[in-house]
Amino acid sequence: NDPFTNGYVVGMATVAGLKNIPAGTKVDSASIVTGMEKVNNLDTMDLSPNVTFGPNLRVGVIGLRPYGWDATTKKIVAVGTYDHYKSAITGEWLPPQSKYALGQ
Repeated sequence: NDPFTNGYVVGMATVAGLKNIPAGTKVDSASIVTGMEKVNNLDTMDLSPNVTFGPNLRVGVIGLRPYGWDATTKKIVAVGTYDHYKSAITGEWLPPQSKYALGQ
């Protein structure tokens, strides 16, 4: 389901950002922002498109796709591809300087 997928991807991005804070650095909002801005093209194991943050991109996770349970194979399977959902990702909630992440 989407909330699970989103939570997992956001967790992966957060861990990646925190790992970018050098040892011994005070962990505060400034160091977290700097660490997150270094997350670039993070591979989310196909749970979402790769995640990137930057000085003008603070959203990171731009889109997800739903997953469902296949009772026959007893596995979680992706429903469609990201291209199937691309038109629904408008970025209306993104600040203007972040629209480049959607190719706008």
